[in-house]
Amino acid sequence: MSEHRASKKLHAMGIPLLVSEQWLRERGCGQLDIGRLYQEKLQLYEVKSSFRLSKKQYLRLQKTSALLSELLDKESELSLYVWRKEDCFDWIPLL
Repeated sequence: MSEHRASKKLHAMGIPLLVSEQWLRERGCGQLDIGRLYQEKLQLYEVKSSFRLSKKQYLRLQKTSALLSELLDKESELSLYVWRKEDCFDWIPLL
């Protein structure tokens, strides 16, 4: 449910980006929860209910970010979008 709410909020601005989970996995990348093109940037979000993200998952998401950035020729930003309660989200950039 949190991913649905985050998607609704983030996709209200920008152009939604949908990428096949299978296509990403075949390339050793992480699944993309939410992606959008906004102000000429590729913004990618991992939606979680906590601030926990394994190093392995982080590395796969970095690979996703690099691959999509290269394919679309756009600068990319990768962020963790954390659902805390009903309609309250925090997000932090992943470096």
